[in-house]
Amino acid sequence: MNRTALILIALALGLGTTACSESEQQAFTETILRNAAAVGGVDEFKEVGHELAGPLTCTAAAAGAENFTVNCTGTTKTGNQPVTMTGQVDQGAKTSSDAENGVLLEGVEFVGMVGAQEVFRKTCIGSGC
Repeated sequence: MNRTALILIALALGLGTTACSESEQQAFTETILRNAAAVGGVDEFKEVGHELAGPLTCTAAAAGAENFTVNCTGTTKTGNQPVTMTGQVDQGAKTSSDAENGVLLEGVEFVGMVGAQEVFRKTCIGSGC
């Protein structure tokens, strides 16, 4: 996904949901979170010395009226070890993007695991954190 697409995704989170039904807003938000987590998570694993073999595969689902759960999986480039990243995102979380820093999610808690070992626990993910 190129930076322009990521910037549009981040902007859409703030602008696109006002004209949609509640179910459309939920689906839209899940898509935004899933994509932002996939991009930001790759940066976080690389930062702690675990470069990934490819992109993360992420899901996002509503977990109550104002909360979402994000789950991502992938593998490391070296050793082909399984990785997971899980997070809880509430309505107060912020998504932002710019051409220099890429996409980031703030005000969330994400936990990154390689195999059974926790390698990071962060309240902001992405290259701009």
